[in-house]
This record gives sequence, structure tokens and C-alpha cells, in this order.
Amino acid sequence: MKSYLLTLLTLLGSTICRAEEIPLSKEWKLPGGTTGSSPTIALNPTQCSGATMATQQIKGPFAAGELLRFSADVEISGVKDDKGKDALRPFDLNMNPRNVCLAVAQLDDKGRTLSACGSARLLGTEKTRLMLEVPVQQDVALIELRLLATLVTGDIHYRNMVFEKLPAAPLQDVPEAKIMTNSTGRCFWQIDGKTRPLVMYFGNNQFNHDDRILEEMEKATAVGVPVLSFNLYLPSMVSNSEQLKMIERFMKPFPNAYFIPRIWLGPGAAYQQSFPEEMMKYADGRTGGYASASSEHWKNFTDNNLRELVKLIRRSPYARQFAGLKLTYYQTGEWIYWDPQLSAGYDEPTRLGFIQWLKNKYGADQDFSNVQVPTEAALNTGTFGEFRDPKTQQQEIDFSLFYNTINADNIIRFARTVKEATDNRSLTATFYGYLFELAWDESWPQQAGHLGLEKLYRSPYIDIIGAPYSYSPIGRGFGLPVDLHGPFDGIDRYGKVAMIEEDTFTHLALDPKVGDGWEAQYAPGYASRTTNMEETLAVLRRDLGVAATHNQLMVWQNLFSEGRFNDQKIWDMYKPYLDWMQQRAETAPPFQPQVAVVASADNMALLKTKAYGITERWLYQNRFSLNRVDTSIGYYLQSDLATLPDSVRCVILLNPYRITANEKSVLAERFMRDGKMIIFCYMPNVYDDTGFNPNGTAFCGIDLELNTTSLFPESKTENGTAFGGRQFGRQKKQPVEISLSVKDRNAEPLAHYSSTRDVSCALKEMQGWTSVYLGSSGLPPALWRTLFQKAGCHLFFESCSTDFDKPDFVQANGDFLMVQSATGGRKTIRLPQKVGRVYRFDTARPKLVATDCNSFQAELEPGIPAFFVCR
Repeated sequence: MKSYLLTLLTLLGSTICRAEEIPLSKEWKLPGGTTGSSPTIALNPTQCSGATMATQQIKGPFAAGELLRFSADVEISGVKDDKGKDALRPFDLNMNPRNVCLAVAQLDDKGRTLSACGSARLLGTEKTRLMLEVPVQQDVALIELRLLATLVTGDIHYRNMVFEKLPAAPLQDVPEAKIMTNSTGRCFWQIDGKTRPLVMYFGNNQFNHDDRILEEMEKATAVGVPVLSFNLYLPSMVSNSEQLKMIERFMKPFPNAYFIPRIWLGPGAAYQQSFPEEMMKYADGRTGGYASASSEHWKNFTDNNLRELVKLIRRSPYARQFAGLKLTYYQTGEWIYWDPQLSAGYDEPTRLGFIQWLKNKYGADQDFSNVQVPTEAALNTGTFGEFRDPKTQQQEIDFSLFYNTINADNIIRFARTVKEATDNRSLTATFYGYLFELAWDESWPQQAGHLGLEKLYRSPYIDIIGAPYSYSPIGRGFGLPVDLHGPFDGIDRYGKVAMIEEDTFTHLALDPKVGDGWEAQYAPGYASRTTNMEETLAVLRRDLGVAATHNQLMVWQNLFSEGRFNDQKIWDMYKPYLDWMQQRAETAPPFQPQVAVVASADNMALLKTKAYGITERWLYQNRFSLNRVDTSIGYYLQSDLATLPDSVRCVILLNPYRITANEKSVLAERFMRDGKMIIFCYMPNVYDDTGFNPNGTAFCGIDLELNTTSLFPESKTENGTAFGGRQFGRQKKQPVEISLSVKDRNAEPLAHYSSTRDVSCALKEMQGWTSVYLGSSGLPPALWRTLFQKAGCHLFFESCSTDFDKPDFVQANGDFLMVQSATGGRKTIRLPQKVGRVYRFDTARPKLVATDCNSFQAELEPGIPAFFVCR
């Protein structure tokens, strides 16, 4: 402990003699019934009821960025917490309030508490000197020193209290970490001038299992994982002293590794209690425990705290290992508004933010001062079925766009702060863009805040964006395909990298029923847990194959620190692949699929809030069938149309309710030619400059008729296969209130609505291209396969499984191919072009399996992915 404190003093550039001591009064404000005065304060709580606290206020002013240290000798006797515990666990050092500690509260000019972070806790130790070092978050008028006994009983004595102002050590340079683009357009990362494999390990240090995290980190770094991650917090929540302990705990054992911590941007409990007007407010009048996304006060506060955190790291012995920050906030740190089942945005900061957004859109000369946030009922009202009418509901459309994209604005703002604080040398990462995955819930697409992905793509301050892979059991378990959360395949063209979080529940994960601090219902993906090492290795290799194909950063996340990756066999499996990934980073091509699945985030605002019958069917479930087809498929934003790879022969427009003039030109020039195909889904181009206009569907070239009778959009193919009626989300099956049917005699029917027998899906040969209309979602894989084959897309299997529950799964790009079959057996695999050699790369050494061929045969084990490299 003494050596650590010496290191701490040295890294902060201070010693006892150099610090400027701030005089303390001998008088402390004591809790009722407490006796004692300086130099000894005795606290004797007899009940575990909140905090027993002695305080003293120090008048400022104190300037933002100043470093303060408060220390005291503390002795305890017979102290227990409200759980009857008298021993300290490692996690208690970070966040647990049940203990004995020091705190420094920072008060603004109105006496409101900005922050009150504490020192290390004392429970389990009889005598020690506690020391707390904090930065001043912003210019403050008062500092309040606190001697605390929180939710404990017993006898506590504080002596020799010292309060000091510390000189700041000089800032050290951090390594240069950046995203690079190779000559083919593929992005990769370099740290300290060296290309590294695009992988990272995250250990969730919230569950008192740091020992397991360290064991996994040791295994990961040993096989070449270059970057580690763990949780840090803003200085308003956790003191510098405690932050440094966390950094040292995870970085000191791995001097050759870099770290990109996750930083939680919550301001802390003290701020939330002092500034309720800056918190998120719901339609029912309740205030949430999270800051309003429009609160300028919170954003300024967070900017200041981020800068101070970066300064702390740059003054520490670990500055040369720092490669960036991953920004997290709101639900599970994934920037999903809490709680998206409820209509929110009724706080005053949001109303003012909406007014400013309207001024930016329509002109500052217009008066929006009386504008109110639309009511919950108004947001959930459609004029044309589930669709809003811009003539009467433009305010609802505008608010949905505003409220669901300010999260992206805030991420950009905080990323810019990080870039500036590191002299533009560090990477910034974030979760975001869950356009598909959030559509499983009734309200989330319109209330979760994830419609601003294009803003992040275009920002120069963001480097890495991504998500876990889908938690649906349809595509997470052993032998199944992988479904992505969002349309991330256009990211390369913006000089960024997409991220896929590998959080598979392996057979090594502890059973939640044993009471290890978490429950199965809070463990997404637990239902798809692997049962043995063979399944675990297969699922992990499958996910790595997806990351390699789509050029995504693979991030292993041990969600509950329960040891799901804590076996050497797992990391031995990864070793040759990490070496291969690093070797090809600077030469491999970007992902070049032949099918582009396209979704519009902006068009979501044209729907009422609870349009689950539409959003779940088209955005959530279509992935399940598409990923059971043996061709290369990418997922994009509608705004990516102009930059889709030249390899694309089929474009699927999932929600093209509005197609801009520029997007129409791109579709005409690039895809209405050369035998290519465009697939228009549900309500294509029904909005134009005049509002809702069903005649706009003529753009797809197929004569369609609007139906205003509610129906369940189940259809049957010409051979009687039913589809489109099943829903996989959490709500009951919903009808759609309006639909389109095909009335074009020159179109070839593909399916009919089960309830009306009208043609729901059809294909029409146009001049040089093929137009397809789909009125029902969830086409069977066999029908998708037929359409892709007609579009000229390459199909990899001579014979592909059409069994939804026992599918085949293919990922391919450039010289890499992954094939997986739930049924296994001998498969003939067809290649897009003739190659000289085909290597099977299932083990450490690639094995030559075919030469001079455009097809080859492979024996596949059921559910076990096979990797091939073709040259």
C-alpha cells in the first residue's frame, strides 16, 4: 500500500512538501447525537439508515482542473454494513456506498452539489490513512469535506485531517492510434505506427470478479490481442485515486498491451439529485435517473469531466498504453433511452432543444417559442394507417427525427472532446445504430434514440461504431447464422470500422441459478448458451468468420465476469487467425457483397410510435431468412446507395417510404441496368414533396393498388408455402392497417395474401433490369435464393438447405470463405471465379484441398464452420 501511494504521489507530480495545504476549521458540522471535535471526530451510528456524516465547507473559489487531496487517519471498531458484512470486497473499492470513507463535494454558486465522489472504503481494516484526490469539475464556489459512515453501525474515529491543493504534473503524450484505409478501400487500425489485429478484449469489472478478468486478459494478450478494455467513470462519480487503482489493476500486468476503456458518461448520483430539471422526463410526469439528452448543463459538465479524466490518464504511468475511449451511456451503456417503452422527452431542456432544432431546419426568423413536445397520443397516431401525414403531423415527424438523433449529436460532441484532450491521437468508439435489433419491441424504434447513424458516419470525431450480434435464438445458437444489429457495412467508405461484440454465453459461463449476482432474465443470449467445448469453439469461430468477412473489430465481452472465455483451448483456437488477420489487414479488400439490404433511419419518423406490425416484420425478422441463403449479403443505410460496392447486383429496399430525387437517380443509373434487380418492400415511395401520395409507387414499375382494410400480411407462394404471418418479437402478432396489392398483368405473381387472394408479391421484367415488389415480409430462403439467382448473384452451394431450423450459412469476401451447415455432410462449393489453390483453414496450418478449380467438395461436420482461403 505504501509503495502504491508513493507511486500515486509521483505520477500526480506532487509530494507532501510541494502541496499547498488549505487550512481547516476546528469546527465540524456533526450529525445529531455525535460527540467529538477536531482533531478527532468520532462517528457512532447505531442504525444502518443512510449516511452518518460530519462536514466542513471550504470557501473558494476553486477553478476547473485544480487537483485537490483530502486525507485522514481512520480507525474503526465493530463496524458492519446493513448486510452484516465486515469484510471489504474488491468491487467495494469502486462503487459500493456501504462503508466508511472520505468524500469531497463540489458545490456551485447556488449551493447545489455537482459531485461527491469518495475515497477507498475502509470496511475490513481496523486502521489506515485514507486519501482522496479529485479534480475540480468546473469553477465552483464551495468545497464540502465529508467524513462518512454510510449504511453501517459501529465506532469510527477520524484524525489528522489534511486538505491540500496539488500541483499538476505535465501531460505525457499518448500513442497515436488511428483508423487507416488500405489501397483497396478496407479500413484497419494502427497503434504506435504498427498495424495490429482488429480485436479487443473487454472485462466487465462490476461484479467482484476481477481475478477472472485478469486470467482471461492474460490468455488473450498471450495470443496477440493488442487492446484491453474495462470500465472507468467520470471524475464526478469516481475519484482520481480510485480510477488509478482500476487502471493499474488491469494495465500494470500487461505492459505491452494498449487499453481503450469504456467510460460511463453518467454524471453521478449527487448531480442527479441536485439537478432534477436536467433529467429525462416521461409523459406520465415521472423523472428518470438519466440526464436529458438535450441538457446543455449536463453536456458541459460531461465535457469538463472527460477532459479531466484524459488528463489523469496522461499524467499516469500508463499514458503510453492509452489508445482511446469507448463512450457509453443510457440503457446498458448502449445509448438506448431509458425506458424506451415509455414516451419521453417532456423535460424543459428537450423542449428548448426541439425549438432550436426547428429553427435550424426552418429558419431562425420563425417564431417557435410556444412549441410543445407532441403528446404521447399524438406520437402514436397515424393518418394513413400507421403512417403520419406531413400536412397535419409534421411536428410529430420532426420531433421523432430530432429526439432520435440527438444521441448521435451528443456522441459526436463528447468524441470531439476526447480527440481534443488527446491532441487528436486517440480513437473513439461507441455502441449505436441498432436499426434492426430494436425493431423487435413495440415502441423502441421510435423511442430508443438510434436513428442518427448517418451523423456518426459523417463525423470526423468517431472511429468505431457497432453492436453485439442479435440476441434472437433464431440466429445466435450453435449451427445457426449470425444476424447483425444494424446496417454497418457502409462504414468503410467513411474511413471507420464497425465493431461486433462477441458476448456468446459459452458452456464455461456460470449458471445464473446459483446466485452469482445476476439472473437469467438479465442475461441476453443465455437461452442460446453452448453446452460443451466443441459447440463453444464452433460458435466463436463462426462469429470470427463474420467479423473477418465484414471487416469488423471483434470485441470479446465477458458480460458478467463469469469466465465464459477462461479456457486456454479457446485462445489457442484464435491464435493462427489473429496472425492471419494482421497479415492481410493492409491488402485485403473491403466487404463486397452481391446483395445490399438497405434501410432508412429517417423514414422511421414517418410511422407512428407503435407500428410494430411493420417495423418488426421488415426490419427485425427479414434478417433470419436472408442469412439462410448462400450468397454474400451486406446491410446498408438508404443514404449509402450512391456508395454501394460495384459488386452489388441486387438491392433490397426494406422501408423505402420516401425515396429522394437523388436516391432515385442513383437507383436508375446504377441498378436499373445490366440485368440487376431492385426489390421494393411494403410501401415504396408513398411520400413525395406534397405528402402521402400512393401514386408514387409507380416508381417501382409495377402497378400497385392501395388497400385500406386491416389485414394480417401472411402470404402463400405459388406452391403453397406460407410466410409473413409469423412474428418473432415480444409483442402479440399485429395486423397492418394499410397494404398494397399487385394489379399489374405484366408482372409474374410470386405469392398471394392468404386472406384476400390478391397478389402480394410479384416480379416484372423491365428494360434491362428486374423489379420485384414484396407486400409480405419473411420470404422463405428458397424464394430469396431464386430471386438472387435471377439477379445474377453467385450462389455458393450446389444444393442449399431450405430447412429454416437446419440452415446453411455462408460468409464470403475476397479470398476468404466460411461455410457452415447445420446438417453437415459432403457439400459441393462453387466459387465465383477460377482459383489456383484452395486451403482449408480450420487448424493452425492451412491445408491444401483443391487446385486450379472453380468448385470443390468439402466434408462438413454438423454446425461446425469451415474456413477456406482461395488464391
